[in-house]
Amino acid sequence: MRRDAEVATATRRRSGIIAGMTTSTVLVTGATSGIGLYIVRLFAEHGLTAIVGARDAARGEEVATEVGGRPLLLDVADANTMAAAAATSNFTS
Repeated sequence: MRRDAEVATATRRRSGIIAGMTTSTVLVTGATSGIGLYIVRLFAEHGLTAIVGARDAARGEEVATEVGGRPLLLDVADANTMAAAAATSNFTS
């Protein structure tokens, strides 16, 4: 029972944070696996448009299709891909 209560509390907290956001578009880096994938799915479930930042273009496209978002080829460890993404992307809905 305690675990169920903890999950319910965490769910309410996440929903409150997302409900308080003033944007409808979010950029999630590392969105093709792990916590990034979890976060991009969570945002999509709450109606936000997700820009799926990924190093692997095919996987980024796959996740973007899954969540109804847009893929963006991006490696945060590479300044050149960061600059190219910023120069070529429209981050508005």
